[in-house]
Amino acid sequence: TGLPNRALFRDRLALSLRRAERQADHACAVLFLDVDRFKIVNDGFTHLIGDQLLVALGRRLADNLRPGDTVARLGGDEFTLLLDGIGSAQDAMQTAERIQEILSRSFVLEGREITVTASIGISLSEGTSAPAEMMRDADIAMYEAKRQGVGRVEVFTPGMHHRALTQLQLETELRGAIAEETLRVFYQPIVRLATNRFVGFEALVRWPNDAPGFGPDEFIPVAEDTGMIGDLGRLVLRRACAQLAAWRSGGLVDDDVTMSVNVSCRQLADRELVSDVVGTLAAFGLPAENLRVEVTESTIMWDPERMRGVLRELGAIGVRPHVDDFGTGYSSLTFLHHFPGETLKIDRSFIGPMLENAGSAEIVRTIMALARNLELSVIAEGVERPEHAAALRELGCELGQGYLWARPQPAEAVEAILADGQTLVPPALAGSPVPSHASR
Repeated sequence: TGLPNRALFRDRLALSLRRAERQADHACAVLFLDVDRFKIVNDGFTHLIGDQLLVALGRRLADNLRPGDTVARLGGDEFTLLLDGIGSAQDAMQTAERIQEILSRSFVLEGREITVTASIGISLSEGTSAPAEMMRDADIAMYEAKRQGVGRVEVFTPGMHHRALTQLQLETELRGAIAEETLRVFYQPIVRLATNRFVGFEALVRWPNDAPGFGPDEFIPVAEDTGMIGDLGRLVLRRACAQLAAWRSGGLVDDDVTMSVNVSCRQLADRELVSDVVGTLAAFGLPAENLRVEVTESTIMWDPERMRGVLRELGAIGVRPHVDDFGTGYSSLTFLHHFPGETLKIDRSFIGPMLENAGSAEIVRTIMALARNLELSVIAEGVERPEHAAALRELGCELGQGYLWARPQPAEAVEAILADGQTLVPPALAGSPVPSHASR
């Protein structure tokens, strides 16, 4: 990239900190920047494009700094910036937000448009004179930003250090849980609203039973960031396919009952994904038509052309994709028109308030109309009340999933329900009108 390295950056930071010791009105800040999902660029395109992206990104950063500031590349997709002589934490935050805006503009490499985001952590010179400590704190803040989601900025606080240690513990324990296959897989039924009959299950990974608890919203992002998501995904795929095959052979479910597994952006970028799926289905004798893969809108739109290609490969062997959390992302109508799948899953954030909030109800109604026009089926997620189910039926939604019927639960608990038949009877379904705009 032609940028300063770690050693030169530390020297310049040390000079700025010494000046801060001599001059009470002088302060500096370190910004630690990490490109979100950079590994997917390398895996999904080529390492040459990945290298070109880093060069272009470094140039864009250098061209937009003030005179006297420094940008360095530490290695991989990590950059640091030294803001020398800033007035306050707010100044550093504004600079970070301006950098976010600058990086959000597409890069054109080898004829392809690539859009990236970056997570940025900030540390301030207040109370420290150690360059290594300041860089460590900015690094910790960056990981806190990643924990909050992509494209975020966080300023270091002392509490983050404790969370960083917890994160390290989580990463270590997760690696062991994957290697020893002690993670659990729970299953939540998908039901036909008109009959309350099972049509499928979603497989959801959970932390080992005998270990201090971490939720999936905590350990799955760690698996993504550390590259463990591939092994984690393969573990869930094997367990889920084996379980459905066992239920089928035991006569507990009909032959057309399906199993859905979640697939991340990084998994879709893995060239071995389709062969892994083929091998797993063959190993357990499960027809491809009984497997569904769930991908979020944001995953699909990261690189629509490539994602569509992988989903078509899966469709060619009989595995059908579902768009998960629909309504929370930015999928285009053009992509949906050519989507090689059959189902949209309406995000729970719209289902929960739809009875009281006209805006949410209108979003659900619009998604239903869109799905009908595109000849896609719909699954409503997060159905918790009989009134939700009744309102969804009125709108023409055929399938639902949520606590109204069952929470995600281990296989043995599902088997106890299946032994009594394949219908889940919730409390009496009371009709409830969908609110109009007047009731907002």
